[in-house]
Order: sequence, then C-alpha cells, then structure tokens
Amino acid sequence: MIVVMDHLCNPDYNLTQISAIQKLEVKLVMTTPTPFGVQIHTVGVRIGLFYKEFADQYVRFYNMEQISQLINEYSFVISDFEVFLFHDNQLVVCKKS
Repeated sequence: MIVVMDHLCNPDYNLTQISAIQKLEVKLVMTTPTPFGVQIHTVGVRIGLFYKEFADQYVRFYNMEQISQLINEYSFVISDFEVFLFHDNQLVVCKKS
C-alpha cells in the first residue's frame, strides 16, 4: 500500500520492491491531490490559507494518466478510481495485471 507516492523523490524504487512480491496478491492504494487540488493548494498557500510547509512536502503531483503510466511499468493496472473531497483528492486502487 502506498499513500505517499506524491512525497517520494523516486517512487520507482518502491514500486520495484512491491512488484517483486509475486506470491501475494498485491494491491496498491494511493491517494493524491488531483490537478484541481494542486491549484487549490497553490492558491491557498499564496493567500495564507495553508501553511507553506504543507505545500513543500510534495515532490510531484500526478493525474490519472500519469499514475496509470507509472504503475503499468510494474505490471499493475488501475482497478478502481474515485475523486473525493470536492474533487481535491483522488483515490486509486491498483492490482497486478
């Protein structure tokens, strides 16, 4: 389970380790801000609604297509996808392909 992918400098390392577990039925569960959520966070930091340090903890942001491309490299596919919190965040459930 990964819920910190948007905070990692090199998510490939973690995905490599997880995909190496062939004996288990592995599922990845990820939550990340949506592209809309990124805009909300950026504006919120500028106007003082959110702490700058909160925004600084993110390394990169992903849209659904970018997540799909990344996980496909490690033999995972998206099995469920939902947006929540007023389209600010996205939940992605992935399974081995």
